[in-house]
This record gives sequence, structure tokens and C-alpha cells, in this order.
Amino acid sequence: MEPEISEPITLTFAHTEKEYVAATRVFYARVYHTRFYMVVSGIVLILGVVLILLTLEFIFGSMIAVAALILLVFNFYAHFVTPRQFFQRNAKFRQEFNLQFSEDGLLFRFKGGESKLAWTFYSMVWETPRFYFLRYDNSFFTLIPKRVFTSEAQESVFRDLLSRKIGDSEIQQSLARDSGEFQGDYRPPQNPPDWR
Repeated sequence: MEPEISEPITLTFAHTEKEYVAATRVFYARVYHTRFYMVVSGIVLILGVVLILLTLEFIFGSMIAVAALILLVFNFYAHFVTPRQFFQRNAKFRQEFNLQFSEDGLLFRFKGGESKLAWTFYSMVWETPRFYFLRYDNSFFTLIPKRVFTSEAQESVFRDLLSRKIGDSEIQQSLARDSGEFQGDYRPPQNPPDWR
């Protein structure tokens, strides 16, 4: 078991629009599968148009094309437009936060107040090359950009604290790879696996 931290880990930062939008898109792609649904609806839309053009099934093809178009527009809007609008309409995302992580929980300080959360508030942690997502409820997260850590040692202590308090963080290389955030190169093992 890891030793308890003696002092709180203090992080002070404000989200940038670019990083908030990128993180929200990663979250939506992972939780709501928006990119997958855009691809599927695009394929179904093409199928509907082909059916209409070949005059095989005009009514059925039209219904498929319209349904696919609606799904495509909805997911495109959710993935590309909503995160930016949400950031721009919410002044709280542009203000500076002061977060203190301790053995007891998390203390948020922001303009106009503060909030203390117990570790039990969070159910899961995702780590990507650029962010930590502290998940709560099914559709919400606290976003911690990795750029705010003052040193690798501070981030390591933070990661250990998360592991002890929330559970092992999921280092989502598949999540990061899908979002274009994957930064590591694949290096094959020195010894090939024994397939016998």
C-alpha cells in the first residue's frame, strides 16, 4: 500500500477553450460513441440514397436516408458544436480554479465560493496523454489537464492518490489512440511470444 500524502496537492489553472473542447470530444466519443454513430449513419445514408437512385425501394430508401441524416446531424452537432458552445456559454469554465487533493477529498476553490467533495463522489478515473478525467454520475467529469502539474513527481503522487482513493486509473491507450492523443510509439517485445 502506498503511503499517505503529507501535504495536499494544489493545482491552480483555468481551462482553455481548445483543451476543454478536445477533452469533451474524447469523453463523448468514449461514452456516447459519437464518432461511431456518425460513421454508421453515413453508411446507412449512402445505402438509402442508393436504394432511391436505383428505384428499388423508394419509400423504404427515403425513410432510411432521412433517419440516417437525422442521426448524422445530431451526432455531428453533439461532437463538434456542443462542446464549444457549452464552454462559451459557461463563464465558470473560463475562471481560475484552485484544487486541493488530500487524503480526505477534493477542495474546489473558485470565484464566488468553494466546494469540498469526498473521494466517494467519483466512480472512475480515465487517464489520457493530456488529461485526467475524474468521472462522477454517468455523464459528468472533472477535467484535470496534465499541463498544470509542476513536476513529474507531483503528478506521480497525484496518480498514486487517485489509485488509492478511486481505484486503479484506467490508462486508456485505446481511448487516447481513437482521439488522436496517443503519443507513444509501439515497440515490439525483445522476445517474441511463444505460440506453441
